[in-house]
Parts: sequence; C-alpha cells; structure tokens
Amino acid sequence: MKYRFRSTFKFDGEVTLGKWRIGAESFYNSKLEALDALFLLIIPGLNQWRIDNPGGNWVHNVRLAFTPNEHLKATFIMGNILNEEYTIRPALLEAPRNITLRLDYTF
Repeated sequence: MKYRFRSTFKFDGEVTLGKWRIGAESFYNSKLEALDALFLLIIPGLNQWRIDNPGGNWVHNVRLAFTPNEHLKATFIMGNILNEEYTIRPALLEAPRNITLRLDYTF
C-alpha cells in the first residue's frame, strides 16, 4: 500500500516518584514504501530528501510532571529532543524540537 511504513515501533514509559512523574516516549517509522511519481516531480527536494534519508527515523520525547495536590498538575514536555528531521506524510516535515509547559487544574 502507498504511504505506509513497513516497520513501526512505539514505546511509552513512565515512573512515579511521590508527587513527581518522569516519562519518555520513542517511536520509529521506516521509510515510506511507495510514493506517487507525481509527488517526486512536483515537490521540489522530495526525491533528494528520500535519497539523503534512506532509513527510517527515530523520534524521542521526554516529560516531567509535578502534582502538588489533587487539583493541580504541572508538566514540562520536550518533544523531538534530538531535533530529528522527519516526515510521516510526503513532503510535510514534522515539528522540530519543541518545549511545552502544561498546567492542569481540576475543579
């Protein structure tokens, strides 16, 4: 099938230490198996990108959360920590390394 990866792998783990939680996520996608030849003709640089990236891509994310009470939780998330250049759809690069601070409050 077009636009599918032959191999994928996903991992997500988390450890709770009192009011702290530490987590990590990793995933791997092999190279897209088949693309329409039209994409390779009309999207500049796509064919060269596929040549330069013959294998798959690993992406790693980490998170650290603190829950001081039952109503409040603060989470620090770093996505794509190695700043990997990758795509899961033809010619649409995914987000570079990013940092998110999330605050949850339950009423």
